[in-house]
Amino acid sequence: MSTKSLGSRAADAVFKTFTGALFVTTVVTGGWFAATSISAASHYDRLEKLQKAKDVALAEEKRLTQARAAERAGKRWRVFG
Repeated sequence: MSTKSLGSRAADAVFKTFTGALFVTTVVTGGWFAATSISAASHYDRLEKLQKAKDVALAEEKRLTQARAAERAGKRWRVFG
């Protein structure tokens, strides 16, 4: 015969259910946090790469504009010189 009372068994069942639910909640929350962290990191890495590409394109465009301006300045008729 068991030495535990019905109330003790019920309390054990409630405790196991509660702690199990806390454990599952912790695992799910940890997984969600890890997934969103990875997602955010990849998102910001992609944005950084896009910004660098845009900066390189702007620098190249500026260089070409300056080169064209210098070329035009060299081809102008020199009225006084």
